[in-house]
Amino acid sequence: MSIVDARYERLMPSLDLLADEAVLAQAWKKSDAYIRRHNWYADILELEQVSLLLPQTLKEWQRQISTGDHSAISPLRLVPAPKNGKWYFPSKSEAEGGDWKFKAILNKAGEVQQAEPDLRPLAHVRIREQVLASAVMLCLADAVETLQGNTDPASYDSMAQARQRVCSYGNRLFCDWLEESDGKQHARFRWGNATTYSQFFMDYERFLERPAEVCREALPSLHNEQLFVVKLDLAKFYDCVSQSAVVSRLRKLYQRYASEFAIPYSEVEAEPFWQAAEKIVSWHWSPSDAAGRSELKLGLPQGLVASGFFANAYMHDFDQMVVDGLRQGFGIPIQINGVTVHARLLDYCRYVDDMRLVVAIPTESAQNLALETLAGDMSNWANLLIRHCFNDAANGLETKKEKSEAVAWEDFAVQGSTSRFMRGVNGQISTAPDPATLLQATGSLDHLLWLADALDDANDVDENPLSLARISLPRADVRDDTVKRFAANRLRQVLRMRRSMADPDLPAEDALTNIEVSERQALDHEMETIARKLIACWSRNPALASVLRCGLDIFPSAKLLRPVLQALMLKLEPTAPQSEQEVALFVLADLFRAGAVETGLHRPESYPESADITGYRKELLQAALAATENKTLPWYLHQQAALFLAVMQYPVTLHPSAELASYNALHDALRLTPPTAADGHSALTAGLLVMRITGQRDRFIIWLGNWLQKLTVKEANRLIDDIAMIDTRILGELHAAWRG
Repeated sequence: MSIVDARYERLMPSLDLLADEAVLAQAWKKSDAYIRRHNWYADILELEQVSLLLPQTLKEWQRQISTGDHSAISPLRLVPAPKNGKWYFPSKSEAEGGDWKFKAILNKAGEVQQAEPDLRPLAHVRIREQVLASAVMLCLADAVETLQGNTDPASYDSMAQARQRVCSYGNRLFCDWLEESDGKQHARFRWGNATTYSQFFMDYERFLERPAEVCREALPSLHNEQLFVVKLDLAKFYDCVSQSAVVSRLRKLYQRYASEFAIPYSEVEAEPFWQAAEKIVSWHWSPSDAAGRSELKLGLPQGLVASGFFANAYMHDFDQMVVDGLRQGFGIPIQINGVTVHARLLDYCRYVDDMRLVVAIPTESAQNLALETLAGDMSNWANLLIRHCFNDAANGLETKKEKSEAVAWEDFAVQGSTSRFMRGVNGQISTAPDPATLLQATGSLDHLLWLADALDDANDVDENPLSLARISLPRADVRDDTVKRFAANRLRQVLRMRRSMADPDLPAEDALTNIEVSERQALDHEMETIARKLIACWSRNPALASVLRCGLDIFPSAKLLRPVLQALMLKLEPTAPQSEQEVALFVLADLFRAGAVETGLHRPESYPESADITGYRKELLQAALAATENKTLPWYLHQQAALFLAVMQYPVTLHPSAELASYNALHDALRLTPPTAADGHSALTAGLLVMRITGQRDRFIIWLGNWLQKLTVKEANRLIDDIAMIDTRILGELHAAWRG
């Protein structure tokens, strides 16, 4: 007998479900967990405040949805973040001469492709908007995931059947799959837990392996044809998704799902849900952020938890158009020496904005084929389909021609070794490994870092005119920055496990005969060496901020942090280009957030004895103090600096801005300053968080009592009701303190 109420067995487009407390609570749970773990930028203080006052907050959100009151919608705030690319720090003569020119990235023709750091327009979305969008996702998850198909090839009778049912692999929700009587598979989203999306590496690996499987299967049946794998990239994908079309496409998808799977559905009864969804899935930039940024588009916010889900729904019709054409035998026109030849499309799959297509071309024509021509013609063909499918060329969704690439099947088969190597390393550490396995995994991950650097360096050979420079280049099916992030996160995990097993007294096996070094001491030295390698990876690519954080968390020390801060300060000089300043500001804000919630906060035995967590925090504290005193720095940097200072129990006076109101309340509570505002939600949560940070419950009771005495009876009763919903013990202690 199921313990779940029947109304929750299958969520659907219903306003009652959208406004249901249980659905909103789970939407909050998923959003909160995802933002803390995955978002590039997160307002941790806001997340904590909502979690403390969750019952009251959910009731207010219920009221807003039920009554159609969306006047509280907050605008998106822009957080410019670095995209994958290179930068460098000028020499002494360059710095003195004011020459801050970014090292330009060239294309294969030697032309300037990127003259300065490319920035990602991250959107900071308030938690209310995050939760409501996630609630819409929960109600529609089964429909959209079912229509996209199960990404696990083992669930199908054959690989061919699997490829007929699924072509979208990125940002797939974490679902169970049920087999229907007619052989179809039905997705059931696990909406009752904290997990939102399925594991990145699992679906990405399936996506990378698919073209190779198609080629291997097609080879025996080819008749005088050669196989090629074409990689296409959708430029500024999230920015170019038509916001106004998202809900209409979701509506059509649910209608199709209900029809195919005999799901009871009334368009009339669902209309209030769709109207509410249109208001929820409607964002706008803050006027202060949009001013002077003509290039800033408004598509799906890069920072919204549900954006990946909405993007897949938006692209579903395009995916099906390509798959339908594939079944009908698409012939794609390719120009070879002025002659049009039709390439036969054998397969198509997509991972978010990354497409893979397998085509067969007659051998006679393929011998004269330039791979750049094939990639360009395939890009043009895809753009024609996009314009036909979306009928909205003005939104600018298209493939980026300069990022298109065509690879002969023989070369592509070699590229696949990188993802297979990563899969092997992942398998080594996914179970309960022994010290020998962990040591082997460390070596494998270190090799991945070396390989990623080699891949990165290979991109520079086009600057060399000699063909000898390109006689042997490393090829991989995974981008170098993805490899580095993979290696960094797993190195941190593996090194911590190794240290927990290392003997502090047993001599290291490879120690020099005249120096006594224990197994743990040798490992501590290795941890510092790897931390330095990770920091060096970031120093060449500013987008690898997570790799920098991993390095500093493996070996937190002022001697490693100091050069990083010095380099960032160099990028913040007034003579530096604005784009480089914005990159440095983002990285600095990320370091403050990590210092508050991550770096040095694992178990003490996880860190080398030679690490200096106290010195690290003092160094970061000085940088945070300097940041809070500089009024010209952006709001998001002030927020993260203020959060770190609060965690360090170092209250300061912050600028009186709307973005810092909650942080001012937090620092006031640290100083035991009674709030003056009648609306005490922000002040109450600030006091509770200070009690959690300091562990001084008695001081909180005194602070709370002084505050209550300054309020009117009505205001005090309202505040006491809020306290009672959080922790009734506080009221008892408060009463006892007053009696004393």
